[in-house]
Amino acid sequence: TWDANANENNAWLNNPNRQGEDDMGRVYGVQGRSWQKPDGSHLDQLKKVINNLSKGIDDRGEIVTFYNPGEFELGCLRPCMHTHNFSLLG
Repeated sequence: TWDANANENNAWLNNPNRQGEDDMGRVYGVQGRSWQKPDGSHLDQLKKVINNLSKGIDDRGEIVTFYNPGEFELGCLRPCMHTHNFSLLG
């Protein structure tokens, strides 16, 4: 599946944002670990959730999302698993 998206997807092969063989662009791991904020800085969503929950901080904002419509053209596919919510119980 990954190879087909990175190396056999004609739309992605012809996309000027592609960085060569095996590059998938800004999908999944990049979105989870290096979400680009409006000011150009990056947010590690996963680290934020782990840090907060390990300190007992629980709020409705403990969410990791891979669905970034503003960067669809920067990746070879759109995410099928796109949002994960985390919460502390008890």
